[in-house]
Amino acid sequence: MPCFGSRTDSLARASVVSFIATVVSLGACSGSVTTPGELIVEVTTDLSVPKDIDSIRVQIQSNGVTSFDQFYQVGAGQQELPATIGILAGSNPAATAVVRVVGIKGDTALILREATTTVPPNRVALLRMPLDYLCEGSAVDTAQTGTSPMPTMDPISESSCGRQ
Repeated sequence: MPCFGSRTDSLARASVVSFIATVVSLGACSGSVTTPGELIVEVTTDLSVPKDIDSIRVQIQSNGVTSFDQFYQVGAGQQELPATIGILAGSNPAATAVVRVVGIKGDTALILREATTTVPPNRVALLRMPLDYLCEGSAVDTAQTGTSPMPTMDPISESSCGRQ
């Protein structure tokens, strides 16, 4: 039978004190730390990179204002696919975001994937944007500029990829 102050008794008291301190500290932090919501956009492809597509363009608009518009060269030594990009929730949880991902070969936009959504204010969500072979030809350049793929968001429209 261990006596008071023995090693076993000290370890038991230290464990209880440690447990109580952990519970108290977790309780103190639970109401003060808030994580903003996020929408993770995942870009994948079943095409051969860079043979079928050699670059992608990611565009994000919120309330009609373009907040992100970036080209990425894809392939060995460049941006690898699959890839992700995060969109943090703003101050207005009802604001919509238009996310466009375009697969490009040379100067020709081949595949357009577009989604209109909101960014969840208090959790992380995943939005998959696959650039699939079956959608090749879905990017239609209505402006027919021929000099640069998609000079703005407006001239590219999506045909019937993924629609019944």
